[in-house]
Amino acid sequence: QPVIVGSGPAGLFCALRLVQYGFNPLILEAGEDIGQRGDDVDKLMNEGILNTSSNVQFGLGGAGTFSDGKLRTRIKSPLKDYVLERFVEFGAQREILIEAKPHIGTDKLRGIISSIKEYLESRGAVFRFSSPLTNILLEGGRVAGAVVKESEVINCRDIFLCIGNAARKTFAMVEKAGVLTEAKPISVGVRVEHGKEIIDRYNYGKYAGNRFLPTSDMTLTYKDISGRGVYTFCSCPGGYVINSSTENGGLCVNGMSYSDRGNSITNSAFVVNVTPKDYPGDSPLGGIRFQQAIERKAFAAGGGDYRAPIMTMSDFLGVKGEGSIEPTIRPGYRYTDINEVTPEIIAKPLKNAFSEFNRRIEGFSSGLLTACETRTSSPVRILRDSETCESVNTKGLYPAGEGAGYAGGIMSSAVDGVRCADMMVKKYEGS
Repeated sequence: QPVIVGSGPAGLFCALRLVQYGFNPLILEAGEDIGQRGDDVDKLMNEGILNTSSNVQFGLGGAGTFSDGKLRTRIKSPLKDYVLERFVEFGAQREILIEAKPHIGTDKLRGIISSIKEYLESRGAVFRFSSPLTNILLEGGRVAGAVVKESEVINCRDIFLCIGNAARKTFAMVEKAGVLTEAKPISVGVRVEHGKEIIDRYNYGKYAGNRFLPTSDMTLTYKDISGRGVYTFCSCPGGYVINSSTENGGLCVNGMSYSDRGNSITNSAFVVNVTPKDYPGDSPLGGIRFQQAIERKAFAAGGGDYRAPIMTMSDFLGVKGEGSIEPTIRPGYRYTDINEVTPEIIAKPLKNAFSEFNRRIEGFSSGLLTACETRTSSPVRILRDSETCESVNTKGLYPAGEGAGYAGGIMSSAVDGVRCADMMVKKYEGS
């Protein structure tokens, strides 16, 4: 019985592929099922009470379930059609098969994820929630078992590590076990909210407001004099900024939108490239330390109760304001100087980029900044063989998806989960 760790897109689609081959995978999830997870997220949004194992990033469906439900990707894999068709099979609208920028929305995606779980269980897969992987047993350089909750041993020959980019305890455990890992570049910045009419006017010109045109997203890039790139990430048209914190004493944010994208505000992350040279020390986990330092400053700046630090674009740039936006972040916010939250290597390129965008986009200075966006991708890569998808020094261990460092977003993670399942089956077909 292969073990899948994580029930995000990589884990679920790995499981879908394995049951096609006749396997009955065991799916270990540190977080909760979708219903309990929704209750825990609501508790953070409404009361400022964080459950560190059940939140926007941990639980059935992964982080994308409480985001925008974007299915766009730049990868060229022929498995993309397989993934889209399976989403339709479980309830997604057929339009995603032909749309240039397919999008489901967090409200519909939650139902689809539940349908996938029910199907997998009907085919013999087993889900276990509140069941974190705490160690990997090795014999002669290959997987011999999985340890759950520090004491329960599950004998197995194959483990698919389909973790998310917030799985910091798992990264530390894997590195301690001797599995080869490396630090990888990430991007860090802030969420920026604008009235969606500003973004539509920039994208559509005189056709803005036409009822046949969808709410548009924001796609901008800037090359800073420092050499760092600044770009928009995960734009959420008609969406909301959400609290995506996972650790006590740390705060980070993300974007979310529903299927109708009906809110009057569009938000996008504006992020700056960061490399391992910027991390403290030379550990493969240095990127995590870099993220945590920023998240702790954001938590303190917000008041230490999961309110988020905010600042107007005009104040950040030192220019005359053009109106105000009511922040969408919950459970609340606190006005502060975001320059004191983000390190200079982030704040300075952002300021230069925003100054340029303000010259090009009418109304840009009316935006509102919310700090900080730190979880754009995994800060760690678990090294694997490019052909077999197994860890380079641990046979039977398949690092897959975004957290392992091989994908970014729902589609590419799902595709990678399928590919890793195929590689495991291919290994046994040849034995």
